[in-house]
Amino acid sequence: MNNETSSFRILVVEDSQFQSKIIQYCLGSIDQALLDCVASQAAALECLDARDNEYDIALVDLNLPDAEVGECARELLRRNISTVVFSGIVNPELKTELFQLGLIDYIAKDSPVAIEYLQKLITFLIQQNNKHVLVANSNTRIRNEQVRMLENLMLSAWACSSDEEALKLIEQKKEFSLALVGQTSSNSDGIELVRALRAKQKSSQLAIVAVPEPNTDQAAQYLRYGANDFLQQPYSPEEFQCRIRNAIQMQQQLHSLETAATRDFLTNLLNRRAFFEVGEPIFAQAQRKNAKFSLAMIDIDHFKNVNDTYGHDVGDRVIHSIAQTLNEQRRSSDVLARFGGEEFCLLMPELEIENVTTLFKRYQEAIANIDFSDIAPDFKVTVSIGIATTPCHSPDQMIKAADEALYEAKESGRNKFIIK
Repeated sequence: MNNETSSFRILVVEDSQFQSKIIQYCLGSIDQALLDCVASQAAALECLDARDNEYDIALVDLNLPDAEVGECARELLRRNISTVVFSGIVNPELKTELFQLGLIDYIAKDSPVAIEYLQKLITFLIQQNNKHVLVANSNTRIRNEQVRMLENLMLSAWACSSDEEALKLIEQKKEFSLALVGQTSSNSDGIELVRALRAKQKSSQLAIVAVPEPNTDQAAQYLRYGANDFLQQPYSPEEFQCRIRNAIQMQQQLHSLETAATRDFLTNLLNRRAFFEVGEPIFAQAQRKNAKFSLAMIDIDHFKNVNDTYGHDVGDRVIHSIAQTLNEQRRSSDVLARFGGEEFCLLMPELEIENVTTLFKRYQEAIANIDFSDIAPDFKVTVSIGIATTPCHSPDQMIKAADEALYEAKESGRNKFIIK
């Protein structure tokens, strides 16, 4: 992406004023997209020279008044400009040639759907710019070719040849969007690596595209053990890029759905349902190890008065600010959730009893120091906290004990914590 700003600079080479205006209208509405539009190859080269080839992507028609069919696209690719063809010319031989040179896509101007597809493609390229992809394959030629095609899609490829290297990379860099898995040097056809990757990360976290060896029936095995899709060799660059884009988009859709199902919309904390999904295994592990374990219920004092006096927008801001403060103050091992309304739940594994008082004094001080002076000069918010430290048989029982302690804190004056 262009380093000068956060913009994504696009060179549009289109001699039809009508088509150029349509492109400008559709792509100009995309966040970060910044368009330079020209009508000839000569003007395109002037723009490239003036900006020292600093374009993130070029969108080019094949039929221009001052260039042979496809020559402008070839020149752009020779200059290592990520290029998309958007043309009324359908030429299979030229299309194959351009894909071999590194073309991102070849879109025919054959219907209104084409411009919609173009808009989605550019949006994808902007959003996925430099996202990480793992490439695991022992065949150097195939591995290098896959890396090249991924980089054509503006993705950042991390290549390795063995299962061990792949799993190490996944551990070191947890932000991979996709793993592209073929035969590895670990005496493996890649199926065991797919199984291991899927055991570590769900489809909402990592998409897996398998690349079975030619003339085998391994595709079903890959899918059975966790792959989302497969590429049967031999495959064309066009098929490769379509399947990679589809896999990443599906992973992101699953991630969005999971976030909507497990996160509180206002605070982005875990919701009640997700809290139990995450917390119950931690609770069970603590019981098996006979480890220390605490749970706190946190409630905003006089929250109804805040809503009644200042309105629900201010109430939402208070909830969001306190959630953010709690999240910043908590230990990395703690689990924090919004239970509903003005109530939060904090699960704290392996917290020594003697540290509880110090920890919650810090929480109270941090919340008291939140600046709400723009709402009213003397506007401050406090919380009451009930903390359960006595071992119970279930998270529900600990929540009940913490609720009882919270009730005592409320009844005895608020803005305090009580430990049970």
